[in-house]
Amino acid sequence: CLKKTGLPLAEIRRYMELTKRGERSVGQRLALMRRHEAEVRKQMDELRVCAERIAFKVWYYETAKREGLKAVQSREATLERYRRETERNVEF
Repeated sequence: CLKKTGLPLAEIRRYMELTKRGERSVGQRLALMRRHEAEVRKQMDELRVCAERIAFKVWYYETAKREGLKAVQSREATLERYRRETERNVEF
């Protein structure tokens, strides 16, 4: 279960050692899970940014294929058009 969440094997071993200590290690296990949760949330934020950039590139190449590269050559105008047409915001 923890492996599927991306918890490193060393941390899984640590967690298993803590579970053997019973109730007195609940606080340590909670701290471990909080750290892991924060790391996963950070990764999710980074992936959201990647997904947004990929969505922009898909839009860019779909537009270029449909209208030609000249339609998307101006960086600022292209970003503005993308934001307007998709109601999404992408930062580079």
